[in-house]
Amino acid sequence: MLKKTLAAVALAAAQVRAADPAVNVYFGQLGGDRLATYCDKPGFEYITLSFVITSPENDPSGLNYAGTNFGAHCAGGYYTNPTTGVSSKLLKNCDLIAADIPVCQAKGKKVLLSIGGDMSIAGVDYTVTGVQKGREFADFMWGAFGPYKSSWTGPRPFDSKVASAPKVSVDGFDLDIEHKFNDEGQAGYVAFVERMRQRYQTVPSRDFLITAAPECPLDNTYFKMKTIIKDAKFDALFIQFYNNYCKASDPVNFNYDAWVRHIQGTASKDAKLYIGLPGSPSGGDGYLEPAAAAALLKKYKGTPSFGGAMFWDAQLASNKT
Repeated sequence: MLKKTLAAVALAAAQVRAADPAVNVYFGQLGGDRLATYCDKPGFEYITLSFVITSPENDPSGLNYAGTNFGAHCAGGYYTNPTTGVSSKLLKNCDLIAADIPVCQAKGKKVLLSIGGDMSIAGVDYTVTGVQKGREFADFMWGAFGPYKSSWTGPRPFDSKVASAPKVSVDGFDLDIEHKFNDEGQAGYVAFVERMRQRYQTVPSRDFLITAAPECPLDNTYFKMKTIIKDAKFDALFIQFYNNYCKASDPVNFNYDAWVRHIQGTASKDAKLYIGLPGSPSGGDGYLEPAAAAALLKKYKGTPSFGGAMFWDAQLASNKT
């Protein structure tokens, strides 16, 4: 099983909300183990693939494809504009991830796909310039990574190259917005969420999710998703209580309770709040030893908004001994 970081916290979370998903882990940026390696183990209910790093309007190929980066988990190769020969940033040889998504889903894990990450890294730009661009971004993500439709003529990166194989769809999308966009950009992501929810309604047999992973500050200077969370309805917020003054390891400034109060006046008032933690000391400032993390989760047992725990990331959490 996953080692004691996940095991201890997962046990605490399960005691709080046994009927609902309690632990989310991110996968894709670190390590080299296959996705299925983690899904073979207990201790979590969500696994979130990271990241989609560019929006369609930032596609250098002119194809208007989003771009992806999954660390060492995909072979090289990008979709290329057949007319100009210019490559997009959308990986096309993620065969192992593609093969493992159905394996995870068969074991009861929900597989989400996250947009965002650190925009100070070269090549990362998920800016959307307004409402229409946000809708177009959602349409692309739904067509490329949602349920297969024969009318879709764009790429399907997670479908098997064997035409007769079942088509692969993720279970939802996550926004890890770590850049403070202007009003136009914030409105674009609100439109993204609204459009995606419209798409979800076309497949009522599936329980698709929209989640977000905001950083923990709530003050205007550093609250990068303020308008997005206020105006867009999220199912869960995987709040990053690390790498900031409000980290979980600082009992004075830890602001989970302030988040509970804040969301009551937003479209996300019914979202479940997850306490996001680094999976190991190298995962970020604010790491908690397993016993301390478990105690923190138990403290919120019975809190209506509490959802469980989130870890950055699966590889770090599973290697912590």
